[in-house]
Amino acid sequence: MVEKIKINILNPDTWIRGIFMILFGFLSFISRLILIVISVLQFILLAFRGSLNENLKKLGETVSTWSYQAFLFLTYNTDEKPFPFSDWPDPKEPIEEISASSLINEEDDIPSFVKEK
Repeated sequence: MVEKIKINILNPDTWIRGIFMILFGFLSFISRLILIVISVLQFILLAFRGSLNENLKKLGETVSTWSYQAFLFLTYNTDEKPFPFSDWPDPKEPIEEISASSLINEEDDIPSFVKEK
């Protein structure tokens, strides 16, 4: 048992993976900050222009996908390292398009206790 632990501790692959985990842990923190900025910008654009920025949507999607890949690596669910050691994720087709008109509903302005039943 002690011999197996000693072999694992002295294995350079374990320590190399640990260094990559520290790197991707730090980068995933940065990616969350980027996603917060994108979210705030999209909200401001929607509030003042009534529309979303498609480039920011795609950037948000790819940064989210990269974060997911980094978390899979950090939790030992994959040995594949995310970007910059692999390709940057491609944006997918949107599942459901969000428009300003779907966010605004005239009935939403009426409090529920005022609505007739």
